[in-house]
Amino acid sequence: AFEEYDVQRVIRSYENSISINVHCCQEGDWKQDKIRQQPFAKLCQIEVNPNSEMKESKSVAEFISYLEPFLQPQSIQERLPPSDVVGNIRFSHPTLYVFPGGQGDSALFGINGFNMLIDGGFSRKACFLGFLQDI
Repeated sequence: AFEEYDVQRVIRSYENSISINVHCCQEGDWKQDKIRQQPFAKLCQIEVNPNSEMKESKSVAEFISYLEPFLQPQSIQERLPPSDVVGNIRFSHPTLYVFPGGQGDSALFGINGFNMLIDGGFSRKACFLGFLQDI
């Protein structure tokens, strides 16, 4: 992706002002010393698995205080009402349900005794939520 024309144009336009944090398992080429050897690493600041501590920032505090009046706390029961259907899906053979939601597709893979939700997406109301509430 870093070698695409548009990405290169932006990186070169904002040279040394772009910072990228990569959170991953540090194996193979996904190590700090290997990433720094890449050509794009000379044009931006890349850090693999940086500390998750956030420094005090006046702009972040102002942004949070701006958002505060718009945020209404809700309980989990209000956000995710229980379903009338109670039960479990039993799979007799490997099954894959695909949920095309338009904003981050997801899938549910199941075999007897095991279910795995793959890529839950990023939509505010997940496309698979109604189905999973019935499981």
